Amino acid sequence: MAALIVKTTDGTDIRRYTARADQMTYASLHKRVSEAFQITTPFKIQYKDDEGDEITMNCDEELSEAVSLALKLEPAVLRLKLVKMAKEGASPPQPAAPQAAPRPAGFHPDHCSSRYQC
Repeated sequence: MAALIVKTTDGTDIRRYTARADQMTYASLHKRVSEAFQITTPFKIQYKDDEGDEITMNCDEELSEAVSLALKLEPAVLRLKLVKMAKEGASPPQPAAPQAAPRPAGFHPDHCSSRYQC
């Protein structure tokens, strides 16, 4: 099978290498990416398909699909993107607390409710 240029992006950092398309496995790709970018946290690998959708890979079959699409291009380039996953146990960012509306000048809160009076 043909040679394939593999470009992997992590933000603005891009790595490039040439691989034999028939010898690529998902496990070897994942290992190479984690070593190249020195990643110690979980991550996903994505590519953009021929319809423009971001496809997440996690097995040889999905990698094979990405490779076959890349081989149709001239030059044959497989463009991959890293998506770092949140660490287990990490809580998602919390939304900011709602801010109280500013009080109009000269108005004071009514003692019985939240209405304003002069």
